[in-house]
Amino acid sequence: MRFWWNRNRKKKSQETQRSDQFITENELMKLVDTSADLLDAGQPKEAKKLCLELIKIFPDCAEAWSNLAFAELQLGDNKAAATAAERSLSLEPLSAIAWHNLGEAYQNMEMPEKALHYNNRSLTIDAQNAVSWGGRGAALMKLERYEEAEACFEKALTINPDFEIAKLNKEVSHLFADTKSRDLLLITLGIAIHYSEGKLGQNVILSEVQRFVASYRDQLDHSLIRSFDCFAQMNIKNQLPFVVYFCHINYLLAHIIGDSDLLKLCSSRLEKAKAVFNI
Repeated sequence: MRFWWNRNRKKKSQETQRSDQFITENELMKLVDTSADLLDAGQPKEAKKLCLELIKIFPDCAEAWSNLAFAELQLGDNKAAATAAERSLSLEPLSAIAWHNLGEAYQNMEMPEKALHYNNRSLTIDAQNAVSWGGRGAALMKLERYEEAEACFEKALTINPDFEIAKLNKEVSHLFADTKSRDLLLITLGIAIHYSEGKLGQNVILSEVQRFVASYRDQLDHSLIRSFDCFAQMNIKNQLPFVVYFCHINYLLAHIIGDSDLLKLCSSRLEKAKAVFNI
């Protein structure tokens, strides 16, 4: 799935002026599509370079600005992404993807209210845009509106059943919607973060986990541990280092509960996390 401008666009003029030459719209769109192909291939730097070259020659090319916004998001420059998305929207206000990219930039800048607003704008244009439903759900999670967030991820998955991040976020939002589960997860995360920062040694962490289990054993069912595992999987994807220790804690919880299948799953996740962070 592309998160940027693709070939489903309206026809404009048949030719665009470049200096004293003319280039057909088809030729221009081929270059725009090349930048999208680069984004597909995980090459945001190359895509950004091509988009900037196109914009220098054709400053009113909304598609190039839209692809530039996504490239900037991939490169982590959220302010530049927002600027590019706003420029794209000034040229083509009905671009659902540009509105989503703008929302994504503000989500990354910890402004979930704006992210929610811009993803809502995107969905008024294209209600079948799974990515914007996912963006709306992510903003609602930041705003601690977990039940609404879960519904958004469910909607995204009805449109695109292979939307992996929506699957993970749906599990996490469901987990957080339950106050007891959320408290348990936050306690576990607190232990994991202290562990990762070297504030707790292995012996201490084991005793902390055992105390944790003793206090909350009646709430530590298999579904909760599996939800914790989904949270761990999501944070491996986001490359957050403390997740290694979170996975370790989840492994210890599964071991104490004594479920061999769950233990195997948690062990696999722990090894994957260690490999990602070279531990």
